Formats: sequence, structure tokens, C-alpha cells
Amino acid sequence: MHCYFAISKVCNLKCRYCYVPAYNKSHQVNYDGRALEAAQRFAAKIKKEDFFVESMTLHGAEPSILSAKTLGEIINILAESTHDIVRIQSNGTRFTADYLDQLLKIIGNPKRFFVGISIDGSAKIHNEQRDNSWQRVTHNINELNKRGFRIGLLSVITPLTLQYLPEFEKWIEQTRPQVESISFKLGEHGYGLNDEENLRFAKWLVRTKNLKSLQAFQPDLCMHQGNRCVFFEFDIDGNCYACNKNFNQEGVFANWFNESFSAIVAKRLHLFKLQPINVECLDCSYKPVCESGCPASRIQNRSVDCLIKKTVYAKLAEEGIDFQRFFRIEGRSTEESFRVARGHHKLLLKTRPFFQSRIRLEGHQLMYQASDNKKRTLLLKPRASEFLNLFLENRALNISQALNRFDSHNDFNEELGFLKQLYERGIILGFE
Repeated sequence: MHCYFAISKVCNLKCRYCYVPAYNKSHQVNYDGRALEAAQRFAAKIKKEDFFVESMTLHGAEPSILSAKTLGEIINILAESTHDIVRIQSNGTRFTADYLDQLLKIIGNPKRFFVGISIDGSAKIHNEQRDNSWQRVTHNINELNKRGFRIGLLSVITPLTLQYLPEFEKWIEQTRPQVESISFKLGEHGYGLNDEENLRFAKWLVRTKNLKSLQAFQPDLCMHQGNRCVFFEFDIDGNCYACNKNFNQEGVFANWFNESFSAIVAKRLHLFKLQPINVECLDCSYKPVCESGCPASRIQNRSVDCLIKKTVYAKLAEEGIDFQRFFRIEGRSTEESFRVARGHHKLLLKTRPFFQSRIRLEGHQLMYQASDNKKRTLLLKPRASEFLNLFLENRALNISQALNRFDSHNDFNEELGFLKQLYERGIILGFE
């Protein structure tokens, strides 16, 4: 389960494209106490139900509204229960030197906490859209860097971005060395790009080699599953939402205080099952890597970045690059995945985080946590055990390299068949 954990419903900024409904902004009582109690309750629920939470992102409106001490305690609680780093998506204005020093006293190691900061590029773009906060945010990014935190930036692309595109490009070049990642998402609900702007931005992405920064070309995101998307947002009052795009009263579909995670997952699977898609999408050659985009934010039942995708993939085709290999096949067609894996492509085996803590190999017995979160045992042939052990010992190993360590003249039907078996059991999530 990938999830957001909304520890606050209020914010200290008034961004132009804010999605938080006005009725949330009145709930400002004792957030520290309520958030800490909810985090403890959520961690206890994970342990009691023995449920696998694959990623945890602190969210809100603005999650850093909490004191540094409380935020640190919540990070420790959730990191221990998920056996993973805890992430946050923040406007970055409160991560001052003093706040970060207090936070580090609680969490100890800055690498336990991945800090996602929303910043829309250069000052002219950011200040107009995000409450004149560019100077504070930029200063705090430097403070995060000094203390060794992992940092990822997220920029919303709006028509204003296109007005200052040279400045935006310069900002990226100057900022990229300071952070782990920079991602772009397209503006929505009155802040989206028109056709001409989409085409212009697509050409800019290709020219500047920033394609992989746009969420449309980041394969691990839920939007690429279309109506089959599975993501979760929980808040400290017990409410469950599909994600931040449904973070409102109408978006509540379950209560995690009273319902099991298994029941919540079962409900979530049906939320967008019947969401309409444009009939033209059904015959689109890019459907395997698009699925009409996020079901909660389509335009005319198409992905908001439809035109950008078509423009970019056509450009890649001119350069002899297959769009599925560029994007990465994520198990949408198992047979196709294995056909590609048999070739000479550099496709990394993609497994759950903390692979070795969730999969244990003893002799020829593979103990693993299945997709239904139950612990299972699989008896392997000796050759299959040896093959899997290569990946356990070397996470960076790709399939082609592993196969060649056995016998370059072998047809590898047995090994590839074993990978397929692991994929179908949910041990392997896909390929990259």
C-alpha cells in the first residue's frame, strides 16, 4: 500500500491553485496532539494487521505546521512500523535552521526523512502563484542541504511557466545539482496549458532533455494505471480518501479507525472502475503507458498530458527509440515483458523496497509476503534458487547480466519461467 498520511488540514500559505476546501481551514485545534496520537494508532494498526505499507508520505494541506518535535516523533513512529524512510510533501517555508536542528535531535539521521518541496521554479513564477514565498523556500532548501537531508522538488507547470520558460530552464540548471530530483506536474482546474502551450512545452522537454522530470514519463506513479490506480490518503480523524485530489468531504470512502486495511483496499479498488475514458483512447498506440491518465483529473475524458505524450513519443520514434522501452514496461503484458527481458535491453528487476526483509531464501525454500499480505513459502529448484540469489546479493543486476552468468548458450526458458512465476505471485512488481 502506497499512502499519504495527512497530519494537517491547514496551511500557512494562500497559493492560487490551492485544492484544500475552505471548511478544512477552520479545524486548527491541537494538531500536534491529534497528529501524534493518530500516528501511534496507525503504526499499531499496521503491526496488528501485519499489513505491508510500501511507502509513507506525510501530507496535508501543510504537514510542517506541526512543531519540529512532534514531526520528528511521528517520523520515528512511522519509519519503525514501515521499515522505510518517511517522506513529506511540504511548501518548505517552515524548515528553518532552528526547526531542522530541533527535528534532527529527534530523528538523529537526516537520511531517514525524504523532504519533498513544492517550488514552481524561478522567483517570478513561484511568487505570483505561491504567496511570495520563494526567498524563504530557497533559503530553507540550502539549510536542508547543509544538514544532509534528501531533497526532491516539485514544480507545477502553468501558463505562467511558459511565459518565463528561459528563466525556468536556467533555474533548473542551477538547482539540479543541489537536490536528488526535480519533478514537474501539469497545472489543472483553470491553471492548465492550452494546446499551443502543451506543444511548446513538449518540444522544450525534448530539447532540454528534461523528459523524465515530467510525471507523465515517470512510470512508478499511480496515474499510469488509469482506472486501476491504487493509492491511499488517510487523515488523523480516521478518514480515507483515494489521494490528495479527493481530499474533501465527498472523497471519504472509508474509516481506518473502524475498518481493516484489507476492507479498505477492497473498497479502494472499485472507486474509479467505471470512470469514463475517451473512446479514442481505446485505439491509441500509447494506451499501455497512459491508460487515459489519472481518473480524478481528465480533460474530455483524456489524460491532461495527452498532447505532450503524443508529441514526445512521436519525436522519439523519429530518433529510432521505442516508446515502451523509453517509458519502461511495468508488467502490463507479462509475455511482452519477458520477451523484452530475453533480449539485450538493460532492464532492471523491480522489487519491493527492503527486498531482503520481505523475501528470505533458505536453501531451496523461498519465504515471502504475498500480494494479499499473507506469508507464503515456495519450494524452488536448485537452479532457480541460485538465479534468485544473484538478485538478492546484487540489487543493481539486470536480467540480461544474470542470465549470462549461467550460460550464454542456454535458451533460459526455465529461468524466465521462474521470473514469471514470481511476478504472478506479486514477489516481483515489474521490470525497468
